[in-house]
Amino acid sequence: ARRQARRFYYRLLSGRVGVVLILVAAIAAAPGTFASLLDLHGDETEFLGFVAAMGAAEVFALLGYYVLSGTLAIGAANRVTLAQSILQPLFVLAAASLGLGLRGILSALVLGSVLRAVGWNAYALRALRSVPESDAELEKLGQTYSRVALSSVAGKAAGWIHSRQVASIVALSTSTRPDLAAFALGYDFVHQAGQFASTRTSGIVLP
Repeated sequence: ARRQARRFYYRLLSGRVGVVLILVAAIAAAPGTFASLLDLHGDETEFLGFVAAMGAAEVFALLGYYVLSGTLAIGAANRVTLAQSILQPLFVLAAASLGLGLRGILSALVLGSVLRAVGWNAYALRALRSVPESDAELEKLGQTYSRVALSSVAGKAAGWIHSRQVASIVALSTSTRPDLAAFALGYDFVHQAGQFASTRTSGIVLP
């Protein structure tokens, strides 16, 4: 069972690596097209690199979260989320205080996403090592995963459409950059603070 779980995890990981590489290759091959879609001008095309980095971090982070959820180790996921909720605003404040500008702030956001991805996947591997070793293997695992994955994608897509990220992309062509930056920074701070305040103690102490 443990071997099958780890084998399946690495297959999913390799698939996500492929998706990220395709995304990066597409942006590198046609940066002008993506910049046009987001209404970016001049040196604003650097924004694409940060989008790709944060997108890649989220892709890998979700894999770790799903493993933790499936192995009933959600307490570990909550601890990582709590740590990120504290550290990411500190990174942003540090970047702003040091006068690093928009690049520094975006780098701080990327760093927060990367830390969450690393934390969730590190705990995920630890959870997989705790699966009892046996010769038993689940049958038709791929079919079961496909159905669950489709349902998950539909739910995630519905939530993402109503998220700040999509609103920010739409606002790129209708709002000034300072207004958009102020909105995004304020939204993230409020969201992180709310998430920190609403994290239940029971979720943190769960095994």
